[in-house]
Amino acid sequence: YSFSPNIIAHSRLVTTDIGATTFMIVALFLFHKWFQRRTWKRTFFSGLFLGIAQISKFSSLTLYIIILLFSIVSCARNRWEKKDVVKLIAILAISIFIINVGYLNKGSFTKMEEYEFKSGFMRSSQSILPASFRVPLPSDYVSGFDIQKFETEQKYDQFLMGRFSRKGWWYYYLAAFMLKVPLTLIMLLFLLVFYQAFKRMPRVSNSEMLIFLSVFVYVGMFSFGTQHNIGFRFMLPMLPLLHIYSSRIFSLKINQKVKICIVNFVVAGYILSSLSIYPHYLSFFNILAGGPKNGHNYLIDSNIDWGQDLVLLKEYMDKKGIETVNLAYFGRVDPSIYGIDYELLDRERKKGIAALSVNYYQGLSYDLLKERKIYPVQEGYYKYFHEYPIKDRIGYSILIFDVDTSSKQQ
Repeated sequence: YSFSPNIIAHSRLVTTDIGATTFMIVALFLFHKWFQRRTWKRTFFSGLFLGIAQISKFSSLTLYIIILLFSIVSCARNRWEKKDVVKLIAILAISIFIINVGYLNKGSFTKMEEYEFKSGFMRSSQSILPASFRVPLPSDYVSGFDIQKFETEQKYDQFLMGRFSRKGWWYYYLAAFMLKVPLTLIMLLFLLVFYQAFKRMPRVSNSEMLIFLSVFVYVGMFSFGTQHNIGFRFMLPMLPLLHIYSSRIFSLKINQKVKICIVNFVVAGYILSSLSIYPHYLSFFNILAGGPKNGHNYLIDSNIDWGQDLVLLKEYMDKKGIETVNLAYFGRVDPSIYGIDYELLDRERKKGIAALSVNYYQGLSYDLLKERKIYPVQEGYYKYFHEYPIKDRIGYSILIFDVDTSSKQQ
């Protein structure tokens, strides 16, 4: 886990993904500890961090589904006592209280009829619930969720394996997992699942059931419940769980020497694959994708480029003696902050050294920023660059072209 390229990549970015991953895993761990011994102290801490997870990112709402489903399955296997049900309700109540505290109770218990929702999901909820129903959550939290849901309901260009779609793909995150995770971990997980299903292994424990349920619910929600196919980063909360499950290798009933060889192979392969991409972890792709140089043919957007390589572009320009560059950068930070002298790339050919994001190279529509003004880029805006050879790569996210001297590809 410490060498996971995806975890390292997003740990250095100021986004909500790693924060949400951290608190979701802590919340699941504390709920697991509560399930083992259901004391009031553990009830409090489980509810506390379940609430903190909700404040970190809206995707943490899936924790409620996971916890409730796990409790139902567990109760069916071993009937709970009434006091356990009361404590479970207390966990949920404490988490809602923490959400309200996090928003300073602003607009808590606002009537449903007072909201003006934009998303279809929240409008449907509003039509079902009584108009006088007071929502036990801060108004900014409810409105924020509505905005996020509205954005996920919009149809916009999404990219997978060389194709664009406005509907998305239910298997997007499964494909991204197969391409963005070191192959040795994938092989180990397949081996463990095979043994779990077909060989004699101990009964699935409550710990494993919680891991399986979390992975299936979370991946299922994003695969079938949304068309938001813009990055593997949404699956980050599942990576710690899969790494924990991989420790199952030590319980396999196989020859000890064989087991040691498997573990050494997996660990060595995983570490080497991670170190091989240093320091460009965000652009990591395994050998199934042909490595990071070929990754943009399968996945783009935040899978490769979040504008993280402007510093390297400046270093490249200084090293090569390039004074100015024609730039189409994927981000909202002004490149001049880093001392980059540039002109915006036009739709028409512009002679000189061009630096083009792999996202624009593949035809993604987005915006360009220049002197605090936004310039929209339509799909296929820079398609003509496919006629030129790639001269250099900046951290795998920015492609360099010499439009002045390069001959077009035949």
